[in-house]
Amino acid sequence: MSYAPSLSLSLRHQSIRRELASRGLDVLVITSLPNILYLTNFTGSSAIVLLTAERLLFVTDFRYVTVLGEARGTAHECPDIEIVTVEGSYDATLALVPTHRDALLGRAATLSHLARHDEAVAAATRILELGSWFTGEAYYWRAWNEYHLARIEEARIDTDKAKGLMHNASVLVLSGMIEWHERRLDESEAELQDALTLDAGQCEAAFLLGAVRAERRQWASGAAAFELAQRCYDLSVTLRRETIARITAGPGTEEGKARQIARQERAMTEEAQHRDEAAQNAANLQKRGGG
Repeated sequence: MSYAPSLSLSLRHQSIRRELASRGLDVLVITSLPNILYLTNFTGSSAIVLLTAERLLFVTDFRYVTVLGEARGTAHECPDIEIVTVEGSYDATLALVPTHRDALLGRAATLSHLARHDEAVAAATRILELGSWFTGEAYYWRAWNEYHLARIEEARIDTDKAKGLMHNASVLVLSGMIEWHERRLDESEAELQDALTLDAGQCEAAFLLGAVRAERRQWASGAAAFELAQRCYDLSVTLRRETIARITAGPGTEEGKARQIARQERAMTEEAQHRDEAAQNAANLQKRGGG
């Protein structure tokens, strides 16, 4: 599954909480898997989510604990998620049921964000060999890793297959990146713009859109895209600071909280660098355009 950025998830949670408050409701109980995916990036087959004004409780079985934990500190982690479950892992599930597609998909996504690209490609390929389920997601993750392995032609083929099976912002961002790499700037700009239309929290899409427009010498619109990226990354940094404060004040061992905070700080540092680079790029393009 191509995951929504953490910022997009946070904005979705805030929107629902405002609606709960307006209706005088205390909690929303979500059992529909597509809706759980929309709110948490969870791609498994067994979960219940409870969203209140202050908490996000995630109830699932033993198969999904490890990957949910490993998502913390990544660009797609679900903010403030509280996991209520028993112990287990994707690897344990695969040892028992080697064709378990949920576990394979979770493994492919996790290996991708750990930069273990060849292993991620193998997991995604196994899903495709099994057929029927999660083929769009498998094509996406295989393409994502092929791109990072500089296997651009293979990535293009798999991305096109993913687009034929599902329509979401992450797939469009990847496709736009590949189009940019192949110097098809018109197509790249269109896909990155479509990604932002679908999901305004795609900071990377805004940054890349600014770069594409700069190459096309579209100074004003390029500066506008970089300014959008700057605001997007700045909001993400702010949300991570709030998350760190909640972790610090919340339950758990000092060692466990220290690990969570360290992951948040690493991600925040990277996002702050992207924010500052976007701001500098916007200023440079404004000068080029005489603005």
